[in-house]
Amino acid sequence: MEFAEVLIVDDEANIRKALSRELRFKVAAIHTAESGPDALDVLEKENIDLILTDYKMPNMTGAEMLIEAKRRGFDIPAIMLSGQADLSGVTNAINTGVLGCYLDKPWDRDKLLSSVSSVLEKHSPTCDKKTGFGTFPALNEYLKLSCELNKVQQARLLVTVDIMDMNQHNENYGKTVGNEILSNFAAKLSDSVDATWYRVEDKFITFVEHSEKGCEQLIDIIERSPSIELEQGEKVKSKAFVSASETLQNISLEAFGQAKSQAKKIVDGLFWLTPDVGSDGGDEFIELFSLVTDFKRTRLEAFYQPQMTLETGLVQYCEALVRRKLPDGSYQNPSDFLHLVHKYGLDDTLVNVMLQNTLVLLGKIPENCPMVVCLNVTAQQLVSGKIRELLCSVTQNDTNILQCIEVEVVETDGIRDYQEACVEVKKLQELGVKVAIDDFGTGYSGFESLCEIPFDVVKIDGRFIQNMDNCPSDKVILESITNSAKSLNMLLVAEWVEHISQVDYLKEIGCSRIQGHLIGPPKPLDEFLHFLSNYKCVE
Repeated sequence: MEFAEVLIVDDEANIRKALSRELRFKVAAIHTAESGPDALDVLEKENIDLILTDYKMPNMTGAEMLIEAKRRGFDIPAIMLSGQADLSGVTNAINTGVLGCYLDKPWDRDKLLSSVSSVLEKHSPTCDKKTGFGTFPALNEYLKLSCELNKVQQARLLVTVDIMDMNQHNENYGKTVGNEILSNFAAKLSDSVDATWYRVEDKFITFVEHSEKGCEQLIDIIERSPSIELEQGEKVKSKAFVSASETLQNISLEAFGQAKSQAKKIVDGLFWLTPDVGSDGGDEFIELFSLVTDFKRTRLEAFYQPQMTLETGLVQYCEALVRRKLPDGSYQNPSDFLHLVHKYGLDDTLVNVMLQNTLVLLGKIPENCPMVVCLNVTAQQLVSGKIRELLCSVTQNDTNILQCIEVEVVETDGIRDYQEACVEVKKLQELGVKVAIDDFGTGYSGFESLCEIPFDVVKIDGRFIQNMDNCPSDKVILESITNSAKSLNMLLVAEWVEHISQVDYLKEIGCSRIQGHLIGPPKPLDEFLHFLSNYKCVE
């Protein structure tokens, strides 16, 4: 009721003034008209929530005006106040569905206010006229389905954008200005996210996926709609609160203020809302949001670890390994965030970043010093053809670049369709891209993949290299791996090489390249280029 705009229609000025006095502190705005035609003009210009009308007026009765308003498409509830109404005319208005209540003149103040509140509540539309957003009844309908929807689709998060100090703005400038604030914020939110929004009093609510896409939408919300400026020069700010979609069912709007005071800050303007102490603290979502933000702000980058060719002693290969730059300038290892990448489907985003970094590296390598960069991809990315699509898109099918890329397929035990995998491997090879099986040697599925899929390179699981001097059985396994690979005309790469004694043995059994701290640790771009320019072969 307090945000409603009311139109009073009466041909007597004293009645219009009296009704205005009764309602002026109860509703947001009051508009008046002295006749039916004038009232219709007001409806065309203003967002009216309720009509209070006299019955008997010159040229057009109140009932005729309401019926004409409905014919023009206005679905607005109405209360009729009259001391001399025509029964048939009022009945016609009621039957047409345009009249919600009839009161005699002179009216009882309490009954008038009660009727206004009741009619507005009963006539709750599903679309809010001021903002174009869904209303609280529409939100409730969605919430009834949300639990079932979460079973068959990506889990969803509830987002509440709360306008700060709204009561104070209403007091200072009046509720007409308050309604303008709501409309302006709604316009900004509509521009920021392609989603269904709901308005509940001075709060705006929507739902986003608990995913990379949902995080990107939240970033857009807080970047586009942090504040608006009033004509009076004051800034009106907002905050966004995100929580599990069940939150609104467990917390009343009255308790929202207490809950938001205990919310966890994610970034400026965005908080995780926890309705009670036993609820999910949102820690994983906060980590995910931080990671997606870092992707958008290019804080994930490639470090490059050199690989030495045993036959020549040259470094003409390297592996691109992701690192995450932290605010203090240090770098986070992938073991601390890759679980989120895999869980929330950020693998393609990560590969795209690594490819872009690889292009930068290749662009800085002198033409007389060829370099092949090895990139990690998942088995799913291989089988689905996604990695081939990304390679062709990012390199624009430049064969000179594609020949400088080797993809290392991780988690090959996830391959279910060897035929599809073979098709994709051959397509990559036709482009000039070499394909390696990564971390080979653990599990029967790895050997099965080796036999079924025509890889170019076998990269031995580093644990066998690390322990081979202390565990004779590891040497037996290494020799078995090398014999299998050589019989299939595949090259061998050994990682985790840390001691010169390992080099001679690996060369003896037929390894082509080695990688590890003996050659050099992973380095950021500039340091890696400096390493190359000063590199001396390991003797």
